[in-house]
Amino acid sequence: MPRKIKLMISSRCSDLLEVNNEQISFTNLRKYLLDEIKKERFLNMQFFEVVISEYIIEPLGDTSWDTCLKEIADSDIVVVWFTGHEGFKSPGKSIGICRAEYIEALQSNPSKVFLLDFREIKILSSSGVEFDKSIKYESEFAREISRSDKWLQITELKKCTTIENLMAEVRSKCFGILFSAISNFVISGSTTLRQTVHTFGEGLVWNKLNYRFRQEAIGHYLTKTVSNYLAESDFKPLQNAFITHAMPDAMSVAEAREMVGRPFLKDLEFLPKTDIGPVHIVGVYKNATETQIRDIIGHQDVAIIQDGFGFYVWDLVNHIQLIYIIQCKDPEVTVLQTQAFFTWLRVQDETRFVIDRARRRKEILKTIDAQKVELKGTLL
Repeated sequence: MPRKIKLMISSRCSDLLEVNNEQISFTNLRKYLLDEIKKERFLNMQFFEVVISEYIIEPLGDTSWDTCLKEIADSDIVVVWFTGHEGFKSPGKSIGICRAEYIEALQSNPSKVFLLDFREIKILSSSGVEFDKSIKYESEFAREISRSDKWLQITELKKCTTIENLMAEVRSKCFGILFSAISNFVISGSTTLRQTVHTFGEGLVWNKLNYRFRQEAIGHYLTKTVSNYLAESDFKPLQNAFITHAMPDAMSVAEAREMVGRPFLKDLEFLPKTDIGPVHIVGVYKNATETQIRDIIGHQDVAIIQDGFGFYVWDLVNHIQLIYIIQCKDPEVTVLQTQAFFTWLRVQDETRFVIDRARRRKEILKTIDAQKVELKGTLL
């Protein structure tokens, strides 16, 4: 029997939501939603195991803090009920429990995190003090969320006229989130399986191509996807920095590897064409390893970060940047893997560092170019 989907609802507990002088606590609202989810059936089955802190901790302290974070890490879907307040701070902790749960969820899997924004609703502390703008929109937690709004899956609650209306709105929004999550996970899971099976459709076509045509096919979809992302506001500073390449087999195959080689050795050729950079992004038909990448860089002062999309590589000395997008075995997977890289940039807030490194690389190249020794006429 397959296990149920583990859903955790993360929020404050004793704070109150008020609509036209009626109030409901977050605890009671969460219990209401839990009961509503339990009533639901799909194909005569109950899909969800719902976790709320009221049933797993008492009272809040170091042990319960660790319990909450473990439940977050183990959950398949995390719905954060967001108010701007980061939650109770356990002694010795620098952040509140709500913010800690959010960070833990992101670190375990960003795609499972969904946020329901309650800030349009009147919110009071358990002592009856209303949350003001400084808590809702100007707290460090709120600023962290605002920096992530381009990729974070956020649903906003509308203003309501009664508590019953609010409860119905929360139910509707959360059910919509769950539908979206299940749909996305099924589709992405199906795509992941396709990465290992390429005996049909476009995957079969690409499998039959010779190296030259396969390189062109990977390069076409890689370049198109990169261009689409570079048109977005947060990536625009990198618009002329990315140089795309394609490796038509695994990096372990010498003939395929040599078709890309060490692209950064030709960076001076790109100097007039790039505002910053360049940053090299390589679509690899099959796989690559960290050892193979280190051999290409040629020394050990390099940061190599591996994720589902492949590898992000930064030469700490010369500010060379390489991205290897692996398993580019058909058009759809090539696009999805490239999208996964740009999602990683956003989730990890890494874009600003990539921009800074590209600017430093540009300065290094300008210095090298200025110091070139002209050999013309000296070799007789």
